[in-house]
Amino acid sequence: MATGKGERAWCVVVPHHASGARLARHLLADELSGLVPPALL
Repeated sequence: MATGKGERAWCVVVPHHASGARLARHLLADELSGLVPPALL
């Protein structure tokens, strides 16, 4: 996927039920750690 300068793309497949949403939040927080202040995560 092409992105503009400084942009990032992220794609993940998670289960289609409540635990999938939680998993997606945790995976995204891990991916953004170091890029986004902890208070925003």
